[in-house]
Amino acid sequence: MGFKFYQKYEAVYKTPNQYYPIDPIIIPITFQNSDIVVQPFNPTVPSYWWLGAYLEVLINIPNIDTNVIAYNQNLKINNKTLIQLPTKVSYSLKFIVPTRMSEITLSIWEYIEP
Repeated sequence: MGFKFYQKYEAVYKTPNQYYPIDPIIIPITFQNSDIVVQPFNPTVPSYWWLGAYLEVLINIPNIDTNVIAYNQNLKINNKTLIQLPTKVSYSLKFIVPTRMSEITLSIWEYIEP
């Protein structure tokens, strides 16, 4: 696995206790390999929170104006998840962060063939 992406996202606060939810995040990289590992991370969330992010794998199909969701999965917070797509096709990743989270750090690794 090769480290591919790392970024922290933070909500914008409108008052000290209220914030705008983090917008859906589309990773600005196109992936080629069918095996990746993703990790939504936030060390400040309560231990009983389970959902870290909702992942959508988007592919572009010719003659359709928008990306198509080829795969989706709920991701556990602070855990690495192996995603294995059935075919090798170039794709992008979209993460939807739960509205109760004011920050999230996303890490992505992509399998590199020897």
